[in-house]
Amino acid sequence: MRVPALRRLLTALAAAVLIVTGAVSAQATSHKAVQPEKRPKPTVVLVHGAFADASGFNDTIALLQKAGFPVIAPANPLRDTAGDAAYISSVVDTIPGPVILAAHSYGGVVITNAARGHANVKALVYTRSTGW
Repeated sequence: MRVPALRRLLTALAAAVLIVTGAVSAQATSHKAVQPEKRPKPTVVLVHGAFADASGFNDTIALLQKAGFPVIAPANPLRDTAGDAAYISSVVDTIPGPVILAAHSYGGVVITNAARGHANVKALVYTRSTGW
């Protein structure tokens, strides 16, 4: 993975994490420092696109885990959209807390469909496949 592509993904994930964890507040209630609620860190599920595999996320996984985030990068079966989305949906079914689905390329279509019906999916992150 090229460094600019990794930076774009990490920037998008960081924004999603801040929103999901409540670290961003639209209003302050006083002049004192506002402490964000203690919420569990979301599990980041990374879904690769076509002509790729989950190993392309190795650097991203290491950085996210170093920051304390649980990360899953399941192998996208790459059979058909409905089947691939059903598989990723079944992975999300096993995660008890909040989830951020992040994908590149064809994986974006997969996570869009996989997220349906999952109240614990708090954010979807899409990245371009260029540079991966």
